[in-house]
Amino acid sequence: MENESFLPVKAALALQELIDWYTALAQSISEKKYAEGRLKISANHGRSQFYLVHNGKRKYLKKGLMPLIRQYAQKGYEQRLLKKIAPWLETLEDMRTAITAGDPVLQTQQALYPARKELIELIHVPDSAFVAAWKAVPFSKMAVDSDEFRTDNGEFVRSKSELIIANELFKAGVPYRYEYPVVIAETKKQLRPDFFCLNVRTRQQFAWEHFGMMQKPDYQDKAFDKIQLYRMHKVMPDCEFICTQENLSRPLNVTYVKYLIKTYLK
Repeated sequence: MENESFLPVKAALALQELIDWYTALAQSISEKKYAEGRLKISANHGRSQFYLVHNGKRKYLKKGLMPLIRQYAQKGYEQRLLKKIAPWLETLEDMRTAITAGDPVLQTQQALYPARKELIELIHVPDSAFVAAWKAVPFSKMAVDSDEFRTDNGEFVRSKSELIIANELFKAGVPYRYEYPVVIAETKKQLRPDFFCLNVRTRQQFAWEHFGMMQKPDYQDKAFDKIQLYRMHKVMPDCEFICTQENLSRPLNVTYVKYLIKTYLK
């Protein structure tokens, strides 16, 4: 049963790898600086003739200019390829999403009535496969202006306190996504918690917000509103909320961070 439940996750990961490759290829082509104009090839008595077309004018290129001809030919090939990559990426992403969402093990488990779930021995996707698929979920990341705070996981965060939290999560082996967009189910409002975490053992997800400037009245008001929003409304399916706070006189308590990780995420 373990091998069967692993297959959709393995397929989703393979598709994600392909998506990443095509995305990198498209970016590489987009960043190239090409000479202006395009190459036109015509046949004359069975022989190929090459022309540079630019601003509506056509200029004959002698075969002695073959390196230049090859450059224009390469440009045309890569630009044609670039136009085809975008729809292909959409197709790959649709396939990856369908495979992940259609995992029969997860779908069946999520649909069980709680009382029935207590009566049966559930079949689980292996932790390693589940975590790999969870980490592979693509999302649009927000730019971080400074490279001052680099985490042990290799990404940049916005503050020293976020750095501490990220490193403690990483040290504890807790998978997380930094500033992953989540949706309040009832209001459809999108939020980006500082850390979107996974409890591997329970498969429960947590939105972790850190409120780092609680000494400012305006910031306090916004923080209280956000906390109430999280507490009163469901954040996506199977997602709970935890938070940390600090002000100038009470900095982030690392012991409390470790307590939250141990209590909710392990």
